[in-house]
Amino acid sequence: MALQPQLYWREFTRNGTNDIDHMADAAFLSKNFVDWFGKWLQQGQNSSTASFDQLIHVFWGKFGV
Repeated sequence: MALQPQLYWREFTRNGTNDIDHMADAAFLSKNFVDWFGKWLQQGQNSSTASFDQLIHVFWGKFGV
């Protein structure tokens, strides 16, 4: 059985204090990660993509680029 990716959402405090990161639970994911990219992040190792360069290389060549 594959492990579920650990996805987080950020609460922006906007008051000079540090923002707060929260682990997204199943309810949050089903409500907020509903677009194509949100669903893609939940598949396999996609959530481990850590840079724009890594993200581009995932799709490089898939769409005739």
